[in-house]
Amino acid sequence: MTRRVAATGVALAAAVVLGLGGGGAGAVTIHPGSLGFSITAVHARRWFIFQARPGELMRGELLVRNTGPKPKRIELAGTDAVTAGGGGYAFSSFSPCQAGSWLRLARRSVTLRPRGAAVVPFTIAVPRDASPGEHFAGITAVDAAEVAAVSARRAVLRHTGAVILTRAGIAVQVDLPGAPVYRLAFRGVRLAVSPSGARLALQIANTGNQLVPSTHVHLVVSRGARTVFRSETQLGVFLTDGGLDYEIPWQGTVADGLYHITGWLAPSRGARVPLVQTLRIADRSIHELRRESPVATVAASRIPAVLLIALGVAGVMIAGLGYVIVRGRP
Repeated sequence: MTRRVAATGVALAAAVVLGLGGGGAGAVTIHPGSLGFSITAVHARRWFIFQARPGELMRGELLVRNTGPKPKRIELAGTDAVTAGGGGYAFSSFSPCQAGSWLRLARRSVTLRPRGAAVVPFTIAVPRDASPGEHFAGITAVDAAEVAAVSARRAVLRHTGAVILTRAGIAVQVDLPGAPVYRLAFRGVRLAVSPSGARLALQIANTGNQLVPSTHVHLVVSRGARTVFRSETQLGVFLTDGGLDYEIPWQGTVADGLYHITGWLAPSRGARVPLVQTLRIADRSIHELRRESPVATVAASRIPAVLLIALGVAGVMIAGLGYVIVRGRP
């Protein structure tokens, strides 16, 4: 059985930072109008939303438009949708393995004359064993000339640095029947080190089958009886079919030792999730932080008092020996 459903909306656009090891390392939202092209859905809503059943074949149409004065070739791809670092909708840079793999475009590229446009049909083949709830994918578009320039740049830089590729994307949502489940899970915490400093990465997963609109994150980091810092933050939209390392900047000095992480996640829909874990920060993490982030505040290396006294005594003895030698000269 096939069903035709389409929706309209503005495309998202992002500058994707590509590490030279491959894959997308991050994304920064930009204005879609600066790309020189646009993609929109053909009918009437903000993005594609399909009400389907397992085993159904859905159909939609995408409008690709060249907004510039020169011809362009636009490359299209189906992709998985993922939760962005602070919440919200983002598109994976890897080969689709979830709902994005259900999507097939009639054309993988279109060549457009100046100010020209083309309609590209696509289908979504919902697997017969697909689980109930909301599933999210996307269609992305890139300028083929920019892809070629980025490829050349990566070849020159080889294994150092990073390059930026701008993409447009539009969301594709597939809703399958079944009881709605809103549920987040806390998987753990780790210390993340980057040039901007140290961060606590909370490993969170959406184990339900519905998008969670927002989540309040209450966090307390303590060491013994002393509170190191507190944090109150708001996580944006959390999609299904995936997890997230939600990073919270470390406040104050980072020192090796044992820390206690407590707090809770309070999603706008679903039950509150407790945060309870012990985190050990080792010396090697402090060394890595010093190396990777000059701006970070880290504790000075701790030298045992006995060793300091021994070094001091040795220094005095050496100085005294030098004085005796000088005085003993004829």
